[in-house]
Amino acid sequence: MRKEEFDYISDFVADMNNDETVVRILKQNYAFNFTNADFEKLDLSIFDKKFYLDFATSNILAAYAPFLDIIINILNDAKINVSDLMEKLDIYSLNRNLFTSYALTNVATHIEEPILGEKAYNQSRFIDDLVKLMEYICKTKKVFILLNNVNQICDSSLSILNKFIKKDNKNLKIFIITNAMGNVREYIKNEYNDFIEESSYLGIVYEWPLSGFLDESETKTTLYISNTQDDINKLETLFNTYAYRQAEYYLTIIYEKIEIEKLLTKDFFKFQILNLYVMTSIFMENYSHALILCKKLIGLNYPKDDDAKLFNYNKSLSLTNMYMGNEEKAYEHAEKCHEIAKKTGEEKDIFVSMLLLNMSQLGGWKDIWVCDKEIDVSERLIELCYKYSYYNHLSHILVYDFDNEADLYTTPDGVEQRTVNTTKGISIAKHLDNDFFLFEAYRKNVMVSSINGHYETSNYFYNKAIEIVRHNHDKMEEANIYNGLGYNNVTEGNYEKANEYYNQALKIFYDEGSSDYITETLYNMGTNALLAGDYGNATNYLMTVSQIIQYLRKSRIRVCNNSKIYCLLAISSFKQGNFFTAQVYANKSEHFLMYAKKYLDDDPSYGHQWDDDTFLYYIVSAQIAMKNNDYEKAKECFKESEFYMARSQGSYFLNFALYSMEKITLLELLGEKEEREKLIDKAYEYFASYNTAKANYYKNLKEKNVPAMPYLNISLKDVTIDEIMSFIKIESVSHEAYIKDSQIKFFGTFQELASNSYTSPQHQLYTLVENFKNNFRVDNMLYVSFEKSGPVIKYSDFEYEISEDEINFIAKYLKNNSTGFAVSQFSDTYYDYEKIIKIFDRSRLFSIMCAPVFNNDILQSFCITLIKVNSAWNSVVYRDTVERKDLDVFNLFFRLLIDASEKYQLNEKLRKQAITDELTGLMNRQGYYSTIEKKLNTALIENRSFSCAFLYIDLDHFKYYNDTFGHHVGDAILIRFSEIFKTVCENTKGFPVRFGGDEFLIIIEDGTIDQVKEIVNNIYKFIEKEDGFSKIVQKYSLEEIEIPASSRATCSIGADLKTNITSMLQVGEMEKHADESLYYIKEHGRGSMITYEDYLKTIK
Repeated sequence: MRKEEFDYISDFVADMNNDETVVRILKQNYAFNFTNADFEKLDLSIFDKKFYLDFATSNILAAYAPFLDIIINILNDAKINVSDLMEKLDIYSLNRNLFTSYALTNVATHIEEPILGEKAYNQSRFIDDLVKLMEYICKTKKVFILLNNVNQICDSSLSILNKFIKKDNKNLKIFIITNAMGNVREYIKNEYNDFIEESSYLGIVYEWPLSGFLDESETKTTLYISNTQDDINKLETLFNTYAYRQAEYYLTIIYEKIEIEKLLTKDFFKFQILNLYVMTSIFMENYSHALILCKKLIGLNYPKDDDAKLFNYNKSLSLTNMYMGNEEKAYEHAEKCHEIAKKTGEEKDIFVSMLLLNMSQLGGWKDIWVCDKEIDVSERLIELCYKYSYYNHLSHILVYDFDNEADLYTTPDGVEQRTVNTTKGISIAKHLDNDFFLFEAYRKNVMVSSINGHYETSNYFYNKAIEIVRHNHDKMEEANIYNGLGYNNVTEGNYEKANEYYNQALKIFYDEGSSDYITETLYNMGTNALLAGDYGNATNYLMTVSQIIQYLRKSRIRVCNNSKIYCLLAISSFKQGNFFTAQVYANKSEHFLMYAKKYLDDDPSYGHQWDDDTFLYYIVSAQIAMKNNDYEKAKECFKESEFYMARSQGSYFLNFALYSMEKITLLELLGEKEEREKLIDKAYEYFASYNTAKANYYKNLKEKNVPAMPYLNISLKDVTIDEIMSFIKIESVSHEAYIKDSQIKFFGTFQELASNSYTSPQHQLYTLVENFKNNFRVDNMLYVSFEKSGPVIKYSDFEYEISEDEINFIAKYLKNNSTGFAVSQFSDTYYDYEKIIKIFDRSRLFSIMCAPVFNNDILQSFCITLIKVNSAWNSVVYRDTVERKDLDVFNLFFRLLIDASEKYQLNEKLRKQAITDELTGLMNRQGYYSTIEKKLNTALIENRSFSCAFLYIDLDHFKYYNDTFGHHVGDAILIRFSEIFKTVCENTKGFPVRFGGDEFLIIIEDGTIDQVKEIVNNIYKFIEKEDGFSKIVQKYSLEEIEIPASSRATCSIGADLKTNITSMLQVGEMEKHADESLYYIKEHGRGSMITYEDYLKTIK
């Protein structure tokens, strides 16, 4: 570095002490190269501590480098008890062990595993805690940090700098040097650019003023993998401190080096890398990749203990599936974990498996919306939560698994005493200072209260939730509170007040760019407008919801099914006098509800999901029947609706209002005055307690005044429908781009998967199909190939059998409709494919895709996939609807699947041909060398010794047979000898090789001299039984021939044994020794075996 450059930096550093700004950034363009040696020359004598870090390194950057290490370094130097400090500074309870363990072992570890749904909250708290610790240190120490080449920073470190650029501190100075033209890590490029932009806005970025340019530009650093525990420790700490993106960044590079570049690593190291990669993929919500990695994990030869390996494998699969929403599969793998844990008796494993069993029933507690499942919780699980200090998990169990009965929430007075376990769970969350879950716990109580009509209790818990939201300044949760308060005001008939709350929520969601919550709020506003009698706005809001669903291709919104939206649209349209539109929407929901109804008897819990929809369908059907003067049908519809209205207590405020108004009209038309009066009385009594406007309506009706509901204008305030739809259209483009990006990633992964090694074509097919299903949320798939023998089902995971007649019916249809189809329940063309859809009626079908493959107009194969109606009502698992354009991607996948299968089979054939002797079917010379090298490398990676016995075999008198009886007899002799060699190797770790001509090898892994002698003795016994192979000769010569004793075929064998082989050179030596021994025995008698050891003794 030139003197003038160094002097400028020295002055720059000195000037930083003139104010309290923490961070200053010096931006250059390949102008100079600052080093650690230059740093040491700086005059930093006024500082107590100084630290230097260059981000342009080929090593793995530590978590939150250098800040976490600086904190621990200073605390350890000062001999400060880290555990006591955690308490003093009120560090988040679930993060305390991360700091204390890192101080002790240089690896940050949890006492309790984190919960995926809390990852953003946990990371935010950890960053705040780290900043808090840094500021605490700087109360008594002046600290200077120079960060070089910050353009190559990682995201965990950047998250800390983003905090400090907005802070002042006279004792902490962070000097940043960055290269504006230098490399930036791709995964963090946007965040880095935002950081520089914001820093510029804050006035802390300075341009390098001196002239000059380096001769050499910055080279992109290549990650160096040391294969040491230090690398593992860094990666574990990244994962455990919630730096998931950084962990994923490094793990992806390491994984590619292992898989693609064939980096030689021990199975122990590979296991740790893969295990971390699986967990990181889960927490990055890249579930399909996690499933692929699980397959890799189970294929390792580590851990040696099969039970430990299977437990870890099933635990990973259980977590992956539970967060994907595949609750059944998650529970299945959790059960396997539990069986293994009970077998081994490991208490911690038993506990973990019990947790998995519990969590898998509620989607890992991620995005829980309605908690209506009865989950059995054993006292043992509670005890073990306390024993292993899993207090956060315990609080979730107590809140979600208990106290879900409606009658516990009838009134807010004494509700905490009635909900003992939930209250205990909330108390634990408060003690942990887990505001995130505390809010979720209150929300659970809100939902249980409100869906069962206990709105006063709901408001009580909303007020508790508001305190948390205000404390944390969380705008999204504030908007959710407004939505909830709006809902409660609707139930009480305060429609205008509800509209005010909904408008507040809508404005926040619009500003925050949350399409899902915008849709939900508009749905709430539509329901509110319908009850308030503002049918125009009701239709407008609900129509917008319908359009958003179509644009974003959603199968439902969180609070209801699409069929409910269509029913509400039909009712509001009818009220406006748009009878044709009402009929269209009624029909749209009818076919879906009638389809779903088939499964209600089999699964009552499933049926509850459709109570509101079915009720509303019968109401609109009654309206239409009355319009058509079909009063008997209207009566039937009202009767049918009553069952679903009674069962859907949470929506009773809406359903009873619609029911009573419409049925009173029917009773008046029928002249049934007494029944009409009874219903008016019932309605008045119901609404009198909380809905004054509706109570007055029924009072006037009872007193035979002309009733009129006051007109209320339930309008939008701060956001227009046009503005919302403009945003949604942009969002839909982003959504489609996201889908396309996911598809591109999938096909990249697919190609990688297709090129992997598999045990069989079926293994390859199963893996590729499962990967496709997981990526595209497909539930079932049928793949049929038409072969000479007829249709062959290559893959089917349906719970029922698809018959040959049904397959032939599908084939006949496809021959006349060669393009295939993709359709969902709400598609206008759904019933165009009714006959094929009927075959799959036994599934809860929501969407279906069918792709045929033709060759010269002949149907070669077809593939059908199904997406079922979502059965998980307690959590939010969205499913995109399928459209015609999706068929292109599906067709591509299916053709790639067929190509991959054919390529695999061809490659297997070629590979076997390349390493197999065509005449004998034994492994050839090439196959031998590749096999022995692979076995040696495997042993080296697994850190175990490799030993083997080597038999070099040469046939005696073979030339006599070949010359006397012809090559066809010679070939037959070679085939028979190969059969003998294969037979003697059975039940051993040995394998025979045709080395060339009439030379053979037998390799026995871990072979002993006793095994060698046994195999050799068996060879000669078989040869003796052949009687000079006279039967083979007679078969080809067609006459009886006596083989002279001196010309009878036998073999000579030279053998060598070696232990602790570490290289192919040693294998070559063994081969040479066996060859020398063989040459000796050929010269001294033939027809017998000598070992190299005996040969050396003989020639001395």
